[in-house]
Amino acid sequence: NNNKNNINNNNNTKSKLKPKVTQNENPKISNKKQREEERKQTLMKLENEKQKLIDEQEEKKRNYSIPTNRAWGFKSDSLGQIKKVEDLSSIWLAELDFQFISFLPQDLDNKNLEIYKILIQDFERLLRLRYNLFWSIVLFSEPFYLMIDSCLRYSLRNYDFEWKNLSTLELNFYEKFGCVLLRMSKNRETNESFLEDDFFTTNMIRKNYFTIAQLLDISSIFYCLNRNLIQQIIASIFQLIPIRIQELSNAITLIEKSLNQAVQSLNQSPSTNQLSEVLKFALDIFASLYTLISVYPRCINVIFQNQKLSIPFLKLIVIWYEVYISRFENAIN
Repeated sequence: NNNKNNINNNNNTKSKLKPKVTQNENPKISNKKQREEERKQTLMKLENEKQKLIDEQEEKKRNYSIPTNRAWGFKSDSLGQIKKVEDLSSIWLAELDFQFISFLPQDLDNKNLEIYKILIQDFERLLRLRYNLFWSIVLFSEPFYLMIDSCLRYSLRNYDFEWKNLSTLELNFYEKFGCVLLRMSKNRETNESFLEDDFFTTNMIRKNYFTIAQLLDISSIFYCLNRNLIQQIIASIFQLIPIRIQELSNAITLIEKSLNQAVQSLNQSPSTNQLSEVLKFALDIFASLYTLISVYPRCINVIFQNQKLSIPFLKLIVIWYEVYISRFENAIN
């Protein structure tokens, strides 16, 4: 009996100490909610710490004016782990969604408006990109290079049309394209966003940007639309990549050979189609050179006082013209 009484007393004591559970409360659920809340707070704290680390590094770069080609920062990977990444890196390309389609001759013939819209969209996004992301694309994206090269190669020249006859969409395309080229031609935007001169020069040469052929394309495409833009691009490139001036001299030597070959072909009773092809070839050369020296007169000495030519370039133009006009009149007759 005594034992029974003791057991009963213990049970009564336990029942008094045990918290009462109402119908709407479940301790397991409460614990689960609490753990979930604690987990969220822990994750938020970790994210804040990561962001603080990223912000501190960005602030350090701004304060010390570190060149973008030497700078690095922190970036979260797909697993949420933070890692050190150079500001100029192909890693950034994975998070950038661009189409970068090539511009083809048939797009001009068919007035492919959809192609213009896609290119304009990419150009506008490129112009809004953070400096290091823009240059990561320029230096590491092959589709971007092919897009730029094809647009220069196949866009209309100033002698192909009158600008006033272009549609609003086409004008928008040339305007945005020119702005992208201008951004590419300069190695400094602000005191915090810039590339070192040597780095810019080496990589522009390595990637074959702004070759003499491309500079001639830029001159003949934008001559009637925006001469100031051409002047800025060419002046910047010749200053930052001085070897391009020597390459212009070499290009004139090659042009002389091509024109001499054209003159020889004209002396062999060419057909009307051959005359037309020679005319297109010469027109492209003369018009491109004319636009180049018009916007950047310093090129005149390189072209017309070139010691590598067998005859002065101006005399070569006169010879070509006289021979061509003679053959052209014969073809008409």
